Amino acid sequence: MLDKGELAKQIFPHETWKEISQNLFTTTSRIPKNEKEKERLEKEIRQAQILTENNYTVYLVPEPSDGGKKFDAFVDNRKTELKRVTGNIKAVGKNFRNALHQGDDIFLSIKDASLHGVYKKIVSETKDVITKAKNKNLSIDFSDRQVFISIDNDRKLHIWQLKNIEETARKLADKKQPRKNAGP
Repeated sequence: MLDKGELAKQIFPHETWKEISQNLFTTTSRIPKNEKEKERLEKEIRQAQILTENNYTVYLVPEPSDGGKKFDAFVDNRKTELKRVTGNIKAVGKNFRNALHQGDDIFLSIKDASLHGVYKKIVSETKDVITKAKNKNLSIDFSDRQVFISIDNDRKLHIWQLKNIEETARKLADKKQPRKNAGP
């Protein structure tokens, strides 16, 4: 098993890593060149600090040079996409769905929502992803993936296993199979 941060160093061997706070690292190539980059880095640092306060080690990875999609950080050697959600519950769903394709794990920092509402939305989005994949004869592997949830007004870090969410979503999908039209 690799030490925390070892994978980041292997995947980005030409980067120089700098510890910016306890258990939080970034590359010197992430030094902001303009206001937009500064705001993005500060947002990711705020999100990462929630994880480090809960004993995780976070390596914020370099921005892609080609502008393509990628994950934001290694959290205990796992590719993790960090998302900040400031909109309504639909925005939670959209950010979750987008993050599914960017990292193995997902961290959602949510400005204001109920934990129950967030859970219902994530189950609903997972059900939709499963249904669409099934219609295209594809399968999606949710095993060994997790979702970190931090809601500003809750002040706790919640960790959900995507495999468990998938099981709930599959049960709901099976219940709502369209009935065959028996005719008039």
